Amino acid sequence: TGRQSTAESSSTTSSNTSSSSLASSKSEQHSQSCRGLRSLARLYGRNKQISQLKHTLETIINDANPNTHEMVLIYGSNGSGKTALLNYVRHFATSHGGHSILWKFKHPSEVDSGSEFLDALYELCIQIRDRGEVQEVRELILNQIGTTGYGVLLDMITFLGDIFGTIEGLSIQDYKSVGASGRHLDFITGFFKALSSKQRPLVFLFDDIHLGESCAHKLLEHIIRDSAIEGVLFVATAAPASSTKETQELNQNQNTTQWRTASSDLNDLLYDLDNTIGINTSSFTIGDLSQNDVNQMMSDLLHVPTEACKDFSDTVFRHTHGNVAFALECVKMLQETGVLQHSPENREWNCHTPPSEVLSKYTSCLDVVKQRLNLLSHKQQNAMKVASCLGKTWNANILHVLLGHEFNMPDFLHSAESMDLLATCGFTAGNRDDFIEVCYAFSHTAIRDASYGLIALEERPEIHLRIGRRLWRDYSKRRGSSLENQSEEQSSSYDPDKSKSGSYFQCRPPNRSRKGEQENTPNELSLIYTQFSLGASAMRNQREKYGMAALCLDFVGDLVQWSMFRSAASVLELGISMLTNESWREEYDLTLALYNAVAEINYTIGKFDAVNTAVDVVMKNARVFEDKVQ
Repeated sequence: TGRQSTAESSSTTSSNTSSSSLASSKSEQHSQSCRGLRSLARLYGRNKQISQLKHTLETIINDANPNTHEMVLIYGSNGSGKTALLNYVRHFATSHGGHSILWKFKHPSEVDSGSEFLDALYELCIQIRDRGEVQEVRELILNQIGTTGYGVLLDMITFLGDIFGTIEGLSIQDYKSVGASGRHLDFITGFFKALSSKQRPLVFLFDDIHLGESCAHKLLEHIIRDSAIEGVLFVATAAPASSTKETQELNQNQNTTQWRTASSDLNDLLYDLDNTIGINTSSFTIGDLSQNDVNQMMSDLLHVPTEACKDFSDTVFRHTHGNVAFALECVKMLQETGVLQHSPENREWNCHTPPSEVLSKYTSCLDVVKQRLNLLSHKQQNAMKVASCLGKTWNANILHVLLGHEFNMPDFLHSAESMDLLATCGFTAGNRDDFIEVCYAFSHTAIRDASYGLIALEERPEIHLRIGRRLWRDYSKRRGSSLENQSEEQSSSYDPDKSKSGSYFQCRPPNRSRKGEQENTPNELSLIYTQFSLGASAMRNQREKYGMAALCLDFVGDLVQWSMFRSAASVLELGISMLTNESWREEYDLTLALYNAVAEINYTIGKFDAVNTAVDVVMKNARVFEDKVQ
C-alpha cells in the first residue's frame, strides 16, 4: 500500500554542511532492495481514517438491518494517498472473506466506453477463481438472474463464460430474448447481489469518481437503489473542489467543459444519495502528513532510527509540506542522482551535497519526476511518452506494437519497475508468464503527467494521430479490414520525435461480428477512438477524416450497448465534424447514417434541438423518400 502513491519531493540537511551521514540500524535486514531504499508496508498519518473505514465495514457486517448501505467519500489532492486508502480497504475486506471491485475512472479526455468497468469486473472474477469459488458463485448467479439473465451477461461480457462457463444447449440467439438486452443493468445488479452477503461483504471502490460520466453514476445508483442487496460498502475517492497550480497545468489541452460536466454529475449523484435514495453517506478529507509522520516514513524508507534521519526528514518536510508522493519522489531522485548514497559496508547513508541545495531547484512533484525521467535512455524516455498517451493503464502488447519488435521491451519494463515508475496491475485473459500479456499502470498520476509533459503541447495532436493510425492498422489487420496507402510507419518503430508522417489509409471499420467471427473489443475501439479524437486537429486528408467518421459510427454501437448515450452523442459530434459540404455526394451512406444516429441518440438524452437540426439536414439532403422517413 505504500507504493501506490509513491512520489513527491524531499528536502534535506543543514545547508552549512557539505556532507552528512545517517547511521543505519544494527537490526538492518537483507530484505533491503539493491538500491538501499525499502518498500513501505504501511500508511502514515491515516490512523483516524483507517479506523473510520474499518468501523464502517464492520457495521455492514454486524448491523441487524440486512439492507443497510454505506458510502464513504474520500477527498484529497494529488499525491495525498487516496488510492492507498482504497487499497487498504480492499485488503481488509478480502482478509475478512469479502470481495472487492476497484473501478478506476478515466480522465475526461479519454472517452468512457465501459472498459474501466470491464477491467474492474475481470479482476473481481480473477479473485473468485483464485479463491476456488467459481462453482459456488455460478450457482448463486443462476439462482439470482436465471439462464436468460446469465446468457445476456455472457453475450455482453464474454470473459464471464471463460471463468464461470456457458450454458449447455442455449445459443447466443437464446440469450437475446425479447426485452432482455434492455435489462442489462438489472442483470449486472443481480450478478453483484448474488456475490454479496453479510458473511461475505462486497466492497465497491471507485478511484477518482469525480471523473466518471453520468452513465457510470447511473450504474452505481442502480445498484444502490436495489434494497435487496446486503453486505455492500461503497468507498470512493475524489479531488477537492479547488484546483492547485499543478492541476491547472496538467489540464492544459484537455476538455475542461467535460471536466465541469463530470464534476456536476458527481454533485447530482451525491445529492440523490443523500436526499432521494437514503443511503448512509460520510466523507473526510486527507491532507499532508505531519512532520513526525514524515520522519517515521523516512526512517522506514531508509531503514534507520527516527532520530538518525530527523534532520534529513525535516528538510524533506519543509520542501514538500508533507505531501506523500512529493516526499517519496524527492528521496528517489536524490538517491538516483547520487546525492544520497548508501554504503552497505558501513551501514550508512551519505549526502555528498546538501539535499536542500538540490531540492531548491524543484518546486513541484512534476519537476522532480521529470528529472528522474531524464535518467532513462532516449529510447526508454520515448517509451514513457508513448505509454502516457495510452492512459492510466495499458497492455504491454499495445506498447510493443507501437514501439516495434526491435525495441527491448523486457529491459524497459525492468528499468521502469525498478525505479517505481511503472507497476503491474493485472493480466489479460491469457498467459501470465508472458510479459506481453501483462497490464501496467503508472505508479501514480504525477509520473504519467510528467511523461506526457515531455511532449511539446503543439506536437501532441500529431503524436496521438500517429498512435491512432498504428493501432488501427494492427486492429484492422487482425480483423481482415483493408488498408490503403500505408507508409513506412507500418514497419518502423514509433518515435514521437521523428518528423511528421503523411500516411493516410482507408479507415473503414470492419463489419459488426457475425456468428463465428471475433467481435469488436470495446477497450480497443475506445483507445483507438481516443487517439484519433485527440489527434483530429492534425488530420489533413479528407479520406482519413471520413475514416474517422466511420470509426465514430462503429464505436457508438458499443457505447449504446452499455447505455452510454451521452458519450455516444459526444462521439457522434466528432464524427459529424469530420464531414464537409461535399460529404452527401462523396460519402452518402456514411453521412446519412451519422445524422440518423445523431437524431436517435440526442432524442434518447432529451436534446431535442439537436434532434431537429439533424432531421432538417437529412430532409434537405436525402436522395430518396425512404431515407427521409428512416
